[in-house]
Amino acid sequence: MKQIASRIVSLISTRPFKYEPKKRPVFESVTGWGERFLGYRWRDKNLAFYWSLIEDLENTLSMACDDLIEQGDWTIDQEREVIQKVRELFEWGGVLRGKGHNPPDPKAIRAVMLTAASYSNDFKAPHDSAWTKLAALSTVRNSVKKQNPPHVIYDSRVSVSLLESIDFVTDGHAELSSARRSLMRAGLGYVRGRGGFRHDRTQKLHKKGWLHAYGKRKWESQFIASRLVNYIVNELQNNEVYGLMPAPTRAKDWTTRGVEMVLFMDGY
Repeated sequence: MKQIASRIVSLISTRPFKYEPKKRPVFESVTGWGERFLGYRWRDKNLAFYWSLIEDLENTLSMACDDLIEQGDWTIDQEREVIQKVRELFEWGGVLRGKGHNPPDPKAIRAVMLTAASYSNDFKAPHDSAWTKLAALSTVRNSVKKQNPPHVIYDSRVSVSLLESIDFVTDGHAELSSARRSLMRAGLGYVRGRGGFRHDRTQKLHKKGWLHAYGKRKWESQFIASRLVNYIVNELQNNEVYGLMPAPTRAKDWTTRGVEMVLFMDGY
């Protein structure tokens, strides 16, 4: 997995990227991790807006996850705040529709946080495009160098970018092709998406042997995707040639969220 991650970092660093949203102006082509990061867009909001919102949600939800693990539960006031913040997260992500989403189910919130923190599918937690966001933000305090690193928001865009990159860097390399098959067996797969050009891209991924990630092994796919993305984070942190992550306030070490944002744009 480490070798695949290293090759993905190099690939994305050198491959030009042009964001071409449908029915909107085409953006200029950019190259490199930093320039790709700065080009992040979601619902016509720029990077600074996203960063301020997500940092606030990360702080509250990661603290709530720590308290849940250390204390066993929350106070009534804490639970009320957590539910409100999860609803804000779902609203930002456009995923309020769905079972237990609006209002967010506190029992499901607890199960998702415990599952994400432990990398163990023993809590009967739901998983979909909403809950992967909670898994990611509630584990932001985890060390990227530990066995249970922060989770990535593993949605359709991120999955398409990640799997296409895996296919590209492993093609023609027997030892890496074996690692690719191991990722498949571990549950890594694509997430179907309706926007952009993802439908055609997921069809191609399916023909190459990848399976739908939100099937029976959805949490297993979440786990292996997060570990792979954090290998990418480590590669970026340990190699000065790629530069720091140019966050809005100051440049800093690359994070799981930063890599996720680059993959998100790449997977449109």
